Amino acid sequence: MIKNFSYEPSDMPGKYEICYSNDADAVTRYLKPFISKYSSFIYIVDRNLPNNMLDAVVKMTGVPATSIIKIDPAKKNIDRVVEIWNHMVKDVPQAAIAIGGGVTGDLSGLASGTYQRGIPRIYFPTTVLSMVDASIGGKSGIDHTDVKNSIGVLHYPDTVINYVPFLETLDDGEYYSGFGEVVKAAVLYDRTFFEKLEKLVVGNRLGEEELIDILYESSVIKAKICEEPNNQKLRLLYGHAIGHSYEKLTEGRRRHGDCVAVGMDTEGALAVLAGYWSRDEWERQRQVIRKFKLPIDMPLDTDLDDLITKMAKYKKLVDKDNLYFILPDEIGHVVNQEDGCRVGFKKSEMKKLLAEVQEYTHKS
Repeated sequence: MIKNFSYEPSDMPGKYEICYSNDADAVTRYLKPFISKYSSFIYIVDRNLPNNMLDAVVKMTGVPATSIIKIDPAKKNIDRVVEIWNHMVKDVPQAAIAIGGGVTGDLSGLASGTYQRGIPRIYFPTTVLSMVDASIGGKSGIDHTDVKNSIGVLHYPDTVINYVPFLETLDDGEYYSGFGEVVKAAVLYDRTFFEKLEKLVVGNRLGEEELIDILYESSVIKAKICEEPNNQKLRLLYGHAIGHSYEKLTEGRRRHGDCVAVGMDTEGALAVLAGYWSRDEWERQRQVIRKFKLPIDMPLDTDLDDLITKMAKYKKLVDKDNLYFILPDEIGHVVNQEDGCRVGFKKSEMKKLLAEVQEYTHKS
């Protein structure tokens, strides 16, 4: 099975293809037009991936791994990018093939987008999260001075190959953590898709074809939102004002997808308490998040002062006096105001408000 769609970003000429498949031979046929354009490649690979994953990509692309750098994804910083640049300067590739999760996508995107003012890249995501989130939209960034994704470029790949058999290598925690972004896409944009997720039976992992359908639909939604005006594109940050900050607070001990799920639950509860969203629909979101074995409640011992300090560094959701959130008002839609979809709350009231939200979520 193979499904693909063309994504035509408004801020670049042309388009690129996003492909989902469980058929290696179909991927090989699909890739031929992309591979044939270049005579030399560098592989940028998460060093923690099993060797048979690299072997599978070499077989699908027909490109031998004669130039390869295996990177440590534990730190998404400039040192990792410099390592890739050094290999590129030495080997002078015409294009890059990246294999790994979201961090590998960010590092390979920034390195390939800046080396020789930009070389093409083919990206093989290897996690659910990177398939539905990091591979869409062209953003490539690194963390700097404790601020997430504070330095980066827009560098779109030639194509993204989401080969779902790679997901079999993930443990359950890593596998399910990516579904927070799937639930987010449905809550933000598509009630019908949300109802489809409600009906899913997820006792065990999804079958490959069912998985392709779900991930494909989520990716199409994100691609649509990425092309909206900036003040509407911000809806993609639902769950992130708190989720990103909570992730930084845990110093990487919690997965990004888990933190976004906690952020969605907490910000959804804020929408209920502020009178924007019904408790019933918030509870439905909670049930779907739980279905994918994701956490919901932010721990009661969370340092709210530290959390708020980190939230205040998220430039898209802060100004001098306010912290902003993306809040649903019904499944498939978010609150809209005159200047877009951000809803502001006074910084001075934030600690008291978050404490009330925490109490509400833990009693529910």
